[in-house]
Amino acid sequence: MRRLVNQRPTRGGMLVLSMMPFVLLIAAYLAASGARLAANPGISFCRRPRHSPALFTATPSKRTSAPAISCYGSTRRQLKRLIIALGVSAFLGVTLGWPSA
Repeated sequence: MRRLVNQRPTRGGMLVLSMMPFVLLIAAYLAASGARLAANPGISFCRRPRHSPALFTATPSKRTSAPAISCYGSTRRQLKRLIIALGVSAFLGVTLGWPSA
């Protein structure tokens, strides 16, 4: 009997094994999102337009007199964090990566 480590999966098995991390990640996200919404259904990441998208985007905020897209600033901060994380991971990959020889 061959050991499981020494066996090569079939082509379909390779496809299933390669998709498994993504499926598990999506399932974990959906479970956590469902739990968050069940705990507090009133919280949302961005405001939703109630009447029309044109009114939602054209009306300035009463408090800041900026455009009413409330998630724009947080999106910019998240994008900045993502770029920083990508830069750090690329730097670590280049400096601490496997040697080529």
